[in-house]
Amino acid sequence: MPIPPADPQTRTPELALRLILAAAFLWALARLVGPFVELALWAIVTASALFPLWRWLAARIGAWPAAAAITLAALALVLGPIAVLAHSAVQSAEILLSRIHAGHMNLPDLPEAVRNLPMVGAAIEANWDLARTNIQELAARFGPRLLGFGEAAARPALHFAEGMAIFLTAVVLAGALYVPGARLGQEARSAASILLGRRGARFVDIASGTVRTVARGVLGVAAIQALVIGTGLVVCGAPAAGLLALAVLALSALQLGVMPVTVPVTIWAWFAQPPAAAALLTVWLTIGTFLDLPLKPALLGSSLGTPRLLIFAGVMMGAVAYGPIGLFIGPVLLAVVWDLMRDEMAEARRSGGIE
Repeated sequence: MPIPPADPQTRTPELALRLILAAAFLWALARLVGPFVELALWAIVTASALFPLWRWLAARIGAWPAAAAITLAALALVLGPIAVLAHSAVQSAEILLSRIHAGHMNLPDLPEAVRNLPMVGAAIEANWDLARTNIQELAARFGPRLLGFGEAAARPALHFAEGMAIFLTAVVLAGALYVPGARLGQEARSAASILLGRRGARFVDIASGTVRTVARGVLGVAAIQALVIGTGLVVCGAPAAGLLALAVLALSALQLGVMPVTVPVTIWAWFAQPPAAAALLTVWLTIGTFLDLPLKPALLGSSLGTPRLLIFAGVMMGAVAYGPIGLFIGPVLLAVVWDLMRDEMAEARRSGGIE
């Protein structure tokens, strides 16, 4: 005997209850995994960027030894600059505190061009001389303002420390993804094909290729520039060399150029260093400033169909929208959109919709 259809009036409360339970489950799941999304993204990005290196090394020393070696090397590459930066910051703080306790700052003479600035030159000269002779009075005069500025400057430092902790954990987690990486990649393609249709697998390939391109052609170039310029700063004895090298890394990664660091340091060198040392540092910093021009085309390559300008734009916009992880999210999103638009336009041309 056939079962009569359920009364819609009795099904409506049941459907509403299921929707409420499903929404509650999704909300609880989002609360559960939300704090770990950035960590998971960094682990996936790190594993994807270093996977070709792992595959090359695994063919020579084995899968798990290669994963361990790459993880240890990545940790050393991250922790090394952090240790140098911390040492430089501590040294700078000790020097500053010793000068404050001595009651004066060992500052060079104020350049004549600054003294003669209209409206502000006299005030700058007076405060400069006060810092050289009576730092306590200067601190009493500007202490509250400097305290507020210091609190504001500490917040980015705390965010940076938090980001570094997340990234270091992600490097360790990425070490467990190298060995099953090929299988996980295939499963990701299959899942994307189910969710997104025939283009899903290609989107996964575009995402992984873009991550490797950014890691090699953007972050790789930034690391090389920071190493070259940072070496020159350390050798010439520039103050806060570690902080300046970190600024070079950030500016280069964000495609903003490193001249905001190298130009002031060059000017400082001609006032504080002997002419020969200043000239040598100027040449060195000039080379480091424009080192990205030959390196970017060489390291970016041409295997990825996305225009390079679009990748650089994605790096900048992604960093503004999502923070450090946006260096990869931005280019991936733009690369996927570019590929989708290109396929749609090609399909329209084939069907006669576009001349």
